[in-house]
Amino acid sequence: MDAALRVLVIEDVEDDMLLMLRVLRRGGYTLAYLRVETAEEMRAALTDQSWDLVIADYSLPQFSAPAALKLLQQQQRDIPFIIVSGTIGEEAAVAAMKAGAHDYILKGNLARLTPAVERELREAKERRRRQTAEHALQESEATLRQIQHQYQVLAETSPVGIFRTDSQGNYVYVNRQWSEMTGIPLEQALQFDYASAVHPDDRSHMLAVWQTAVQNGLPFRLEFRFQHPDGTIIWVFGQALPEQNDGEDVVGYVGTITDIPIENSHSKR
Repeated sequence: MDAALRVLVIEDVEDDMLLMLRVLRRGGYTLAYLRVETAEEMRAALTDQSWDLVIADYSLPQFSAPAALKLLQQQQRDIPFIIVSGTIGEEAAVAAMKAGAHDYILKGNLARLTPAVERELREAKERRRRQTAEHALQESEATLRQIQHQYQVLAETSPVGIFRTDSQGNYVYVNRQWSEMTGIPLEQALQFDYASAVHPDDRSHMLAVWQTAVQNGLPFRLEFRFQHPDGTIIWVFGQALPEQNDGEDVVGYVGTITDIPIENSHSKR
């Protein structure tokens, strides 16, 4: 082991500190350390540099381990905090652990110090790894929400009808323009049999082309007509492309329908 360790020691007896540091050196650590005895000194030390470990005597003339732990937490520092004390009652030790201390060791049993430090440094590293991963996930989710919002705005203001389906061809999203072009109310669009809105003369052919595309994972492109309940007929050019997951399986379709002026429709060509 050849780990450089920055240790902040809260201890009023220098010889006790030197003994603890000697134990850690024997455990293979190269040390950079500072001894403090008051809250002011600890606050300054935390401001001046970063630390890998805090070792605190339970009781000092002007300070204490519980007060030091609270100060550390107020500054939102996730640093292993180990109490090393000559005497500490079981009740006080339990209270300290519940408050957030990572371990407590009696000065008469310093053989536990190096294993405790190794464990807490390892767990602190894992906490930082999880925090980094969680932060990255939160940023990704925020970016995704922003993209989804932008997509929604674009879709709702687009002059063409936009739709998405699942892998079976069932509609899962349509925009307002799609509703206006098909004559199917927006609130009914996902439950409505959209094919019934297709002109009777085009319906069978449109469904056959659509089913061929869905069953084979192919693009869909076709001119056809929608007939509204009031008899209005509009020509559209429908097109859709398969949407694939990372494994390149088709998970749905994304498509559009574009209004075609009747003089430009296939029937007039």
